[in-house]
Amino acid sequence: MAFQVFVSYASLDDVAPPSGGDGFVTTLVRYLKFDLDQRKPTPQIWRDRDGKIKPSDQFDEVIDDGIAASELMLVVLSDNWMASDYCRKELNLFAQKSNGSSAKRRIIVAAKHDMKPENRPVLLQGQTAYRFYDEHDPDKPEFFLHKKLDTIDLLIQKIANDIRDRMTSEDPTRHREGPTPQRTRGRRIYLAKPGSDMSTHYRRLAEELEGREYVVVPDKDSTIPLDSMAAAVEYIDGALDGAEFAVHVLGEKPGMAPEEQGATPIVRLQLERARLRGVRRIIWAPRKIGDRPERDETAVLASFDSAVDGDKIVGTEVSEFSDFLVQHLGQHLTRPDGGGIEAIETDSCVYVYYQAKDEDYGLEVAAALQARNIQATTPIFNGLDIDPEWHKQQIQVCDAIVVCWANAGEIWISQQPPEFRDWTKLNRKKAFSCRGIIVGPPGDVKQSFMKKAGKNLPPTNQVDIVLDLSAYPNPTPELLDPLVKKTVGA
Repeated sequence: MAFQVFVSYASLDDVAPPSGGDGFVTTLVRYLKFDLDQRKPTPQIWRDRDGKIKPSDQFDEVIDDGIAASELMLVVLSDNWMASDYCRKELNLFAQKSNGSSAKRRIIVAAKHDMKPENRPVLLQGQTAYRFYDEHDPDKPEFFLHKKLDTIDLLIQKIANDIRDRMTSEDPTRHREGPTPQRTRGRRIYLAKPGSDMSTHYRRLAEELEGREYVVVPDKDSTIPLDSMAAAVEYIDGALDGAEFAVHVLGEKPGMAPEEQGATPIVRLQLERARLRGVRRIIWAPRKIGDRPERDETAVLASFDSAVDGDKIVGTEVSEFSDFLVQHLGQHLTRPDGGGIEAIETDSCVYVYYQAKDEDYGLEVAAALQARNIQATTPIFNGLDIDPEWHKQQIQVCDAIVVCWANAGEIWISQQPPEFRDWTKLNRKKAFSCRGIIVGPPGDVKQSFMKKAGKNLPPTNQVDIVLDLSAYPNPTPELLDPLVKKTVGA
Protein backbone atom coordinates (compact mmCIF):
# COMPACT_ATOMS: atom_id res chain seq x y z
CA MET A 1 0.00 0.00 0.00
CA ALA A 2 1.31 3.46 -0.91
CA PHE A 3 2.35 5.87 1.82
CA GLN A 4 -0.56 8.30 2.27
CA VAL A 5 -0.87 11.81 3.72
CA PHE A 6 -4.29 12.96 4.96
CA VAL A 7 -4.98 16.69 4.52
CA SER A 8 -7.20 18.12 7.26
CA TYR A 9 -8.62 21.55 6.42
CA ALA A 10 -11.69 23.76 6.69
CA SER A 11 -13.75 24.42 3.56
CA LEU A 12 -13.60 28.19 4.15
CA ASP A 13 -9.82 28.01 3.68
CA ASP A 14 -10.27 26.83 0.11
CA VAL A 15 -12.61 29.54 -1.13
CA ALA A 16 -11.24 31.12 -4.32
CA PRO A 17 -10.15 34.78 -3.90
CA PRO A 18 -12.17 37.52 -5.67
CA SER A 19 -9.22 38.14 -7.97
CA GLY A 20 -9.62 34.64 -9.40
CA GLY A 21 -7.64 31.42 -9.22
CA ASP A 22 -7.84 28.50 -6.82
CA GLY A 23 -8.32 28.61 -3.08
CA PHE A 24 -5.53 28.32 -0.54
CA VAL A 25 -5.79 24.57 0.12
CA THR A 26 -6.11 23.59 -3.54
CA THR A 27 -3.06 25.67 -4.39
CA LEU A 28 -1.08 24.27 -1.46
CA VAL A 29 -1.88 20.66 -2.42
CA ARG A 30 -1.13 21.27 -6.10
CA TYR A 31 2.31 22.73 -5.34
CA LEU A 32 3.01 19.94 -2.85
CA LYS A 33 2.00 17.14 -5.24
CA PHE A 34 4.19 18.65 -7.95
CA ASP A 35 7.22 18.64 -5.67
CA LEU A 36 6.56 15.14 -4.35
CA ASP A 37 6.12 13.76 -7.88
CA GLN A 38 9.67 14.74 -8.80
CA ARG A 39 11.20 11.89 -6.76
CA LYS A 40 10.32 8.29 -5.98
CA PRO A 41 8.69 6.78 -4.09
CA THR A 42 5.75 9.16 -4.33
CA PRO A 43 3.23 9.37 -1.48
CA GLN A 44 -0.48 9.78 -2.08
CA ILE A 45 -2.27 12.94 -0.90
CA TRP A 46 -5.78 12.31 0.43
CA ARG A 47 -8.22 15.17 0.83
CA ASP A 48 -11.97 15.63 0.89
CA ARG A 49 -12.54 17.66 -2.25
CA ASP A 50 -15.42 19.59 -0.71
CA GLY A 51 -13.67 20.19 2.59
CA LYS A 52 -16.84 19.06 4.31
CA ILE A 53 -19.08 16.04 4.63
CA LYS A 54 -22.06 15.84 2.32
CA PRO A 55 -25.39 15.60 4.17
CA SER A 56 -26.01 12.17 2.68
CA ASP A 57 -22.77 10.75 4.02
CA GLN A 58 -21.89 9.52 7.46
CA PHE A 59 -18.68 11.10 8.75
CA ASP A 60 -17.01 7.84 9.68
CA GLU A 61 -17.79 6.16 6.38
CA VAL A 62 -16.31 8.96 4.28
CA ILE A 63 -13.39 10.21 6.35
CA ASP A 64 -12.43 7.30 8.58
CA ASP A 65 -11.24 5.19 5.65
CA GLY A 66 -8.98 8.03 4.52
CA ILE A 67 -7.59 8.49 8.01
CA ALA A 68 -7.13 4.76 8.59
CA ALA A 69 -5.05 4.44 5.41
CA SER A 70 -2.86 7.48 6.13
CA GLU A 71 0.55 7.48 7.77
CA LEU A 72 0.76 11.27 8.18
CA MET A 73 -1.71 14.11 8.71
CA LEU A 74 -1.12 17.55 7.21
CA VAL A 75 -3.17 20.08 9.18
CA VAL A 76 -3.91 23.38 7.43
CA LEU A 77 -4.20 25.35 10.65
CA SER A 78 -6.36 28.45 10.77
CA ASP A 79 -9.16 30.04 12.77
CA ASN A 80 -11.57 28.29 10.41
CA TRP A 81 -9.96 24.93 11.19
CA MET A 82 -10.15 25.63 14.93
CA ALA A 83 -13.86 26.46 14.63
CA SER A 84 -14.68 23.27 12.72
CA ASP A 85 -16.02 20.32 14.71
CA TYR A 86 -15.26 18.06 11.74
CA CYS A 87 -11.61 19.13 11.67
CA ARG A 88 -11.25 18.50 15.39
CA LYS A 89 -12.82 15.06 14.94
CA GLU A 90 -10.39 14.26 12.13
CA LEU A 91 -7.49 15.08 14.45
CA ASN A 92 -8.93 12.96 17.27
CA LEU A 93 -9.57 10.00 14.96
CA PHE A 94 -6.03 10.22 13.63
CA ALA A 95 -4.66 10.30 17.18
CA GLN A 96 -6.72 7.24 18.11
CA LYS A 97 -5.57 5.21 15.14
CA SER A 98 -1.97 6.31 15.80
CA ASN A 99 -2.20 5.07 19.39
CA GLY A 100 -2.08 8.57 20.87
CA SER A 101 1.55 8.77 21.97
CA SER A 102 2.92 8.48 18.41
CA ALA A 103 0.37 10.84 16.87
CA LYS A 104 2.45 14.00 17.31
CA ARG A 105 5.28 12.46 15.30
CA ARG A 106 2.83 11.86 12.45
CA ILE A 107 1.41 15.38 12.18
CA ILE A 108 2.69 18.23 10.00
CA VAL A 109 1.24 21.72 10.46
CA ALA A 110 0.89 24.32 7.69
CA ALA A 111 -0.22 27.55 9.40
CA LYS A 112 -2.37 29.75 7.18
CA HIS A 113 -2.02 32.67 9.58
CA ASP A 114 -0.55 33.50 12.96
CA MET A 115 -1.82 31.51 15.93
CA LYS A 116 -0.24 31.24 19.36
CA PRO A 117 0.82 27.66 20.21
CA GLU A 118 -1.14 27.71 23.46
CA ASN A 119 -4.36 28.37 21.52
CA ARG A 120 -3.94 25.22 19.43
CA PRO A 121 -5.27 21.77 20.39
CA VAL A 122 -2.87 19.91 22.69
CA LEU A 123 -1.77 17.55 19.89
CA LEU A 124 -0.62 20.54 17.84
CA GLN A 125 1.07 22.50 20.61
CA GLY A 126 4.39 20.74 20.23
CA GLN A 127 4.49 21.05 16.46
CA THR A 128 6.74 23.48 14.61
CA ALA A 129 4.49 24.96 11.94
CA TYR A 130 5.38 25.86 8.35
CA ARG A 131 4.23 29.48 8.21
CA PHE A 132 2.39 30.64 5.11
CA TYR A 133 2.12 34.20 6.36
CA ASP A 134 4.42 37.13 7.00
CA GLU A 135 5.43 36.76 10.64
CA HIS A 136 6.57 40.39 10.68
CA ASP A 137 3.08 41.46 9.61
CA PRO A 138 0.70 38.63 10.60
CA ASP A 139 -2.37 40.60 9.51
CA LYS A 140 -1.36 40.40 5.86
CA PRO A 141 -3.06 37.74 3.72
CA GLU A 142 -1.26 34.43 3.32
CA PHE A 143 1.58 34.28 0.81
CA PHE A 144 -0.53 32.67 -1.90
CA LEU A 145 -2.64 35.80 -2.15
CA HIS A 146 0.17 38.30 -2.39
CA LYS A 147 2.26 36.12 -4.72
CA LYS A 148 5.45 35.61 -2.73
CA LEU A 149 6.40 32.72 -5.00
CA ASP A 150 9.96 32.29 -3.74
CA THR A 151 8.71 31.93 -0.18
CA ILE A 152 5.96 29.53 -1.26
CA ASP A 153 8.41 27.32 -3.16
CA LEU A 154 10.76 27.14 -0.18
CA LEU A 155 7.98 26.23 2.25
CA ILE A 156 6.58 23.57 -0.08
CA GLN A 157 10.04 22.06 -0.55
CA LYS A 158 10.49 21.88 3.22
CA ILE A 159 7.14 20.14 3.70
CA ALA A 160 7.88 17.71 0.84
CA ASN A 161 11.30 16.91 2.34
CA ASP A 162 9.70 16.45 5.75
CA ILE A 163 7.24 13.94 4.27
CA ARG A 164 10.02 12.08 2.43
CA ASP A 165 12.12 11.91 5.60
CA ARG A 166 9.22 10.39 7.50
CA MET A 167 8.51 7.93 4.68
CA THR A 168 12.03 6.54 4.96
CA SER A 169 12.26 6.61 8.76
CA GLU A 170 8.88 5.17 9.68
CA ASP A 171 7.49 1.68 9.03
CA PRO A 172 4.15 2.50 7.29
CA THR A 173 2.35 -0.45 8.90
CA ARG A 174 3.80 -0.19 12.39
CA HIS A 175 0.95 1.71 13.97
CA ARG A 176 -1.63 -0.80 12.78
CA GLU A 177 0.07 -3.57 14.71
CA GLY A 178 0.46 -1.75 18.01
CA PRO A 179 2.18 1.20 19.64
CA THR A 180 5.15 2.60 17.75
CA PRO A 181 8.36 1.21 19.27
CA GLN A 182 11.10 3.64 20.15
CA ARG A 183 13.79 3.71 17.48
CA THR A 184 16.49 3.89 20.14
CA ARG A 185 16.77 3.51 23.88
CA GLY A 186 18.72 6.75 24.23
CA ARG A 187 18.09 10.17 25.69
CA ARG A 188 17.73 13.37 23.71
CA ILE A 189 20.84 15.61 23.59
CA TYR A 190 21.10 18.81 21.54
CA LEU A 191 24.54 18.94 19.88
CA ALA A 192 24.92 22.44 18.48
CA LYS A 193 26.12 22.91 14.90
CA PRO A 194 29.66 24.36 15.04
CA GLY A 195 31.71 26.72 12.92
CA SER A 196 33.58 25.09 10.04
CA ASP A 197 36.80 24.94 12.06
CA MET A 198 35.27 22.48 14.55
CA SER A 199 33.25 20.27 12.20
CA THR A 200 35.56 17.25 12.58
CA HIS A 201 35.33 17.35 16.38
CA TYR A 202 31.57 17.84 16.10
CA ARG A 203 31.11 14.64 14.10
CA ARG A 204 33.35 12.71 16.48
CA LEU A 205 31.20 13.76 19.44
CA ALA A 206 27.98 13.02 17.54
CA GLU A 207 29.16 9.51 16.69
CA GLU A 208 30.33 8.94 20.27
CA LEU A 209 26.92 9.91 21.67
CA GLU A 210 24.99 7.92 19.07
CA GLY A 211 27.24 4.91 19.74
CA ARG A 212 26.11 5.09 23.37
CA GLU A 213 22.44 5.22 22.25
CA TYR A 214 21.86 8.91 22.88
CA VAL A 215 19.58 10.67 20.41
CA VAL A 216 21.53 13.55 18.88
CA VAL A 217 19.43 16.49 17.67
CA PRO A 218 19.41 18.11 15.20
CA ASP A 219 20.44 15.23 12.94
CA LYS A 220 24.18 15.45 12.39
CA ASP A 221 23.69 15.44 8.60
CA SER A 222 21.12 18.24 8.63
CA THR A 223 21.74 21.98 8.29
CA ILE A 224 20.15 24.97 9.99
CA PRO A 225 17.99 26.89 7.49
CA LEU A 226 19.56 30.27 6.74
CA ASP A 227 16.87 31.93 4.63
CA SER A 228 15.83 34.03 7.65
CA MET A 229 16.47 34.48 11.36
CA ALA A 230 12.91 33.32 12.06
CA ALA A 231 13.45 30.08 10.18
CA ALA A 232 16.75 29.43 11.99
CA VAL A 233 15.22 30.12 15.42
CA GLU A 234 12.22 27.90 14.70
CA TYR A 235 14.50 25.06 13.61
CA ILE A 236 16.78 25.40 16.66
CA ASP A 237 13.90 25.71 19.14
CA GLY A 238 12.20 22.68 17.65
CA ALA A 239 15.33 20.59 18.17
CA LEU A 240 15.89 21.97 21.69
CA ASP A 241 12.35 21.02 22.65
CA GLY A 242 12.65 18.08 25.06
CA ALA A 243 16.46 17.97 25.06
CA GLU A 244 18.10 17.29 28.42
CA PHE A 245 21.31 19.18 27.64
CA ALA A 246 22.69 21.41 24.90
CA VAL A 247 26.33 20.69 24.03
CA HIS A 248 28.21 23.51 22.27
CA VAL A 249 31.57 23.18 20.51
CA LEU A 250 33.35 26.54 20.39
CA GLY A 251 36.26 27.14 18.08
CA GLU A 252 37.14 30.55 16.70
CA LYS A 253 34.63 30.83 13.87
CA PRO A 254 31.05 31.91 14.60
CA GLY A 255 29.51 29.89 11.75
CA MET A 256 27.21 30.98 8.95
CA ALA A 257 24.51 33.58 9.57
CA PRO A 258 20.96 33.80 8.18
CA GLU A 259 20.58 35.84 5.01
CA GLU A 260 19.44 39.15 6.46
CA GLN A 261 21.25 42.19 7.71
CA GLY A 262 22.48 41.99 11.28
CA ALA A 263 21.58 38.29 11.65
CA THR A 264 23.23 36.36 14.47
CA PRO A 265 25.71 33.63 13.40
CA ILE A 266 24.55 30.12 14.21
CA VAL A 267 27.15 29.28 16.89
CA ARG A 268 26.12 32.31 18.93
CA LEU A 269 22.42 31.88 18.10
CA GLN A 270 22.31 28.30 19.40
CA LEU A 271 23.98 29.31 22.66
CA GLU A 272 21.47 32.12 23.03
CA ARG A 273 18.40 29.97 22.32
CA ALA A 274 19.50 27.26 24.75
CA ARG A 275 20.08 29.91 27.43
CA LEU A 276 16.72 31.59 26.86
CA ARG A 277 14.84 28.28 26.89
CA GLY A 278 16.50 27.14 30.12
CA VAL A 279 18.23 24.10 28.60
CA ARG A 280 21.33 23.13 30.57
CA ARG A 281 24.45 23.93 28.56
CA ILE A 282 27.74 22.04 28.34
CA ILE A 283 30.33 24.19 26.56
CA TRP A 284 33.54 22.78 25.15
CA ALA A 285 36.03 25.55 24.33
CA PRO A 286 39.39 23.77 23.96
CA ARG A 287 42.29 25.77 25.29
CA LYS A 288 44.56 24.59 22.48
CA ILE A 289 43.60 24.67 18.79
CA GLY A 290 46.49 23.69 16.56
CA ASP A 291 49.46 26.05 16.82
CA ARG A 292 47.42 29.00 18.08
CA PRO A 293 48.06 30.58 21.50
CA GLU A 294 46.32 28.94 24.44
CA ARG A 295 42.83 30.26 25.18
CA ASP A 296 40.85 30.70 28.37
CA GLU A 297 37.63 28.68 28.03
CA THR A 298 35.59 31.13 30.12
CA ALA A 299 36.73 34.05 27.98
CA VAL A 300 35.90 32.07 24.83
CA LEU A 301 32.31 31.60 25.99
CA ALA A 302 32.09 35.30 26.89
CA SER A 303 33.04 36.17 23.31
CA PHE A 304 30.01 34.24 22.03
CA ASP A 305 27.37 34.56 24.76
CA SER A 306 26.91 35.36 28.43
CA ALA A 307 27.45 32.62 30.99
CA VAL A 308 24.62 31.51 33.29
CA ASP A 309 24.50 29.52 36.51
CA GLY A 310 24.63 25.83 35.71
CA ASP A 311 26.86 26.10 32.62
CA LYS A 312 29.58 23.46 32.45
CA ILE A 313 32.59 24.95 30.66
CA VAL A 314 35.42 22.60 29.70
CA GLY A 315 38.72 23.43 28.00
CA THR A 316 40.43 20.02 27.78
CA GLU A 317 41.40 18.24 24.57
CA VAL A 318 38.74 16.30 22.69
CA SER A 319 39.32 12.84 24.17
CA GLU A 320 39.14 14.14 27.74
CA PHE A 321 36.07 16.20 26.92
CA SER A 322 34.37 13.18 25.36
CA ASP A 323 35.00 11.19 28.53
CA PHE A 324 33.76 14.08 30.69
CA LEU A 325 30.61 14.44 28.58
CA VAL A 326 29.63 10.79 28.81
CA GLN A 327 30.33 10.74 32.56
CA HIS A 328 28.41 13.98 33.17
CA LEU A 329 25.38 12.80 31.21
CA GLY A 330 25.47 9.51 33.10
CA GLN A 331 25.41 11.28 36.46
CA HIS A 332 22.41 13.41 35.60
CA LEU A 333 18.93 12.31 34.68
CA THR A 334 19.39 8.56 34.67
CA ARG A 335 16.89 5.74 34.30
CA PRO A 336 17.45 2.28 35.77
CA ASP A 337 17.32 0.37 32.49
CA GLY A 338 19.21 3.03 30.53
CA GLY A 339 16.20 3.45 28.27
CA GLY A 340 13.92 6.30 27.26
CA ILE A 341 11.67 7.82 29.88
CA GLU A 342 8.02 6.86 29.88
CA ALA A 343 5.94 9.82 28.79
CA ILE A 344 3.67 11.51 31.29
CA GLU A 345 0.78 11.94 28.89
CA THR A 346 -1.22 15.14 28.54
CA ASP A 347 -4.11 15.32 31.02
CA SER A 348 -2.37 12.80 33.29
CA CYS A 349 -2.43 13.45 37.01
CA VAL A 350 0.91 13.89 38.78
CA TYR A 351 1.27 13.97 42.55
CA VAL A 352 3.90 16.60 43.38
CA TYR A 353 5.10 15.51 46.83
CA TYR A 354 7.30 17.53 49.19
CA GLN A 355 8.00 18.39 52.82
CA ALA A 356 6.39 21.48 54.35
CA LYS A 357 9.62 23.52 54.18
CA ASP A 358 9.71 22.91 50.40
CA GLU A 359 6.13 24.00 49.75
CA ASP A 360 7.07 27.11 47.75
CA TYR A 361 9.34 25.12 45.43
CA GLY A 362 6.82 22.29 45.11
CA LEU A 363 4.06 24.69 44.10
CA GLU A 364 6.36 26.14 41.41
CA VAL A 365 6.95 22.61 40.07
CA ALA A 366 3.20 21.97 40.03
CA ALA A 367 2.58 25.23 38.13
CA ALA A 368 5.29 24.36 35.58
CA LEU A 369 3.73 20.94 34.96
CA GLN A 370 0.31 22.51 34.55
CA ALA A 371 1.79 24.81 31.91
CA ARG A 372 2.47 21.59 29.96
CA ASN A 373 -1.19 20.48 30.30
CA ILE A 374 -0.40 18.07 33.13
CA GLN A 375 -2.79 17.96 36.08
CA ALA A 376 -0.76 18.40 39.26
CA THR A 377 -1.94 17.74 42.82
CA THR A 378 -0.01 18.71 45.94
CA PRO A 379 -0.02 17.68 49.62
CA ILE A 380 -2.41 19.06 52.21
CA PHE A 381 -0.68 20.02 55.46
CA ASN A 382 -1.92 20.00 59.03
CA GLY A 383 0.74 22.27 60.47
CA LEU A 384 4.02 20.70 59.36
CA ASP A 385 2.51 17.24 58.82
CA ILE A 386 0.95 15.97 55.59
CA ASP A 387 -2.66 14.83 55.84
CA PRO A 388 -2.19 11.01 55.70
CA GLU A 389 -5.56 10.24 54.09
CA TRP A 390 -5.02 12.79 51.31
CA HIS A 391 -1.48 11.50 50.76
CA LYS A 392 -2.70 7.92 50.52
CA GLN A 393 -5.45 8.86 48.09
CA GLN A 394 -3.06 10.70 45.72
CA ILE A 395 -0.65 7.76 45.68
CA GLN A 396 -3.52 5.47 44.75
CA VAL A 397 -5.07 7.50 41.93
CA CYS A 398 -2.38 9.68 40.35
CA ASP A 399 -0.63 8.43 37.20
CA ALA A 400 2.84 9.56 38.28
CA ILE A 401 4.63 10.90 41.33
CA VAL A 402 7.33 13.55 41.56
CA VAL A 403 9.19 14.12 44.82
CA CYS A 404 10.65 17.63 45.24
CA TRP A 405 13.84 17.96 47.27
CA ALA A 406 15.03 21.51 47.93
CA ASN A 407 15.42 22.47 51.61
CA ALA A 408 14.51 19.13 53.17
CA GLY A 409 17.29 17.08 54.74
CA GLU A 410 19.22 14.13 53.35
CA ILE A 411 17.50 11.68 55.68
CA TRP A 412 14.06 12.73 54.42
CA ILE A 413 14.89 12.25 50.72
CA SER A 414 16.51 8.89 51.44
CA GLN A 415 13.32 7.68 53.14
CA GLN A 416 10.88 8.63 50.37
CA PRO A 417 11.52 6.33 47.36
CA PRO A 418 10.88 2.99 49.15
CA GLU A 419 7.23 3.96 49.62
CA PHE A 420 6.69 3.84 45.85
CA ARG A 421 8.70 0.71 45.05
CA ASP A 422 5.84 -1.81 44.78
CA TRP A 423 2.67 -0.33 43.31
CA THR A 424 0.72 -3.58 43.92
CA LYS A 425 0.90 -2.91 47.67
CA LEU A 426 -0.52 0.62 47.34
CA ASN A 427 -4.06 -0.36 46.28
CA ARG A 428 -3.34 0.94 42.77
CA LYS A 429 -4.84 -0.44 39.56
CA LYS A 430 -1.61 -0.04 37.57
CA ALA A 431 2.04 0.93 37.93
CA PHE A 432 3.16 4.55 38.07
CA SER A 433 3.95 5.91 34.60
CA CYS A 434 6.90 7.71 36.21
CA ARG A 435 8.46 7.98 39.65
CA GLY A 436 10.74 10.99 39.73
CA ILE A 437 12.83 13.10 42.05
CA ILE A 438 13.46 16.77 41.28
CA VAL A 439 16.55 18.13 43.02
CA GLY A 440 16.06 21.86 43.53
CA PRO A 441 18.32 24.59 44.90
CA PRO A 442 20.37 25.19 46.95
CA GLY A 443 22.80 22.92 45.13
CA ASP A 444 25.97 23.22 47.18
CA VAL A 445 24.50 21.25 50.08
CA LYS A 446 23.38 18.40 47.85
CA GLN A 447 26.22 17.87 45.43
CA SER A 448 28.59 16.12 47.82
CA PHE A 449 25.76 13.93 49.11
CA MET A 450 24.65 12.97 45.60
CA LYS A 451 28.23 12.36 44.51
CA LYS A 452 28.81 10.02 47.45
CA ALA A 453 25.52 8.22 46.91
CA GLY A 454 26.05 7.99 43.14
CA LYS A 455 23.69 5.63 41.39
CA ASN A 456 22.68 4.06 44.67
CA LEU A 457 20.48 7.08 45.42
CA PRO A 458 17.80 6.19 44.99
CA PRO A 459 17.90 2.41 44.39
CA THR A 460 16.99 1.70 40.79
CA ASN A 461 13.90 -0.32 41.69
CA GLN A 462 12.40 2.61 43.56
CA VAL A 463 12.62 5.57 41.16
CA ASP A 464 12.77 6.07 37.40
CA ILE A 465 14.44 9.44 37.04
CA VAL A 466 16.45 11.98 39.02
CA LEU A 467 16.22 15.48 37.54
CA ASP A 468 18.98 17.66 38.96
CA LEU A 469 17.83 21.30 38.78
CA SER A 470 19.85 22.45 41.78
CA ALA A 471 21.71 24.99 39.62
CA TYR A 472 18.49 26.73 38.55
CA PRO A 473 16.57 29.14 40.79
CA ASN A 474 13.16 28.22 39.33
CA PRO A 475 11.75 25.02 37.77
CA THR A 476 10.52 26.31 34.39
CA PRO A 477 8.27 24.18 32.13
CA GLU A 478 11.21 23.70 29.73
CA LEU A 479 13.40 22.30 32.51
CA LEU A 480 10.68 19.80 33.43
CA ASP A 481 10.13 18.60 29.84
CA PRO A 482 12.24 15.45 30.35
CA LEU A 483 9.56 14.32 32.82
CA VAL A 484 6.74 15.11 30.43
CA LYS A 485 8.09 13.97 27.08
CA LYS A 486 9.76 10.86 25.87
CA THR A 487 13.43 11.41 25.34
CA VAL A 488 13.11 9.82 21.91
CA GLY A 489 10.93 11.34 19.18
CA ALA A 490 9.17 13.70 21.52
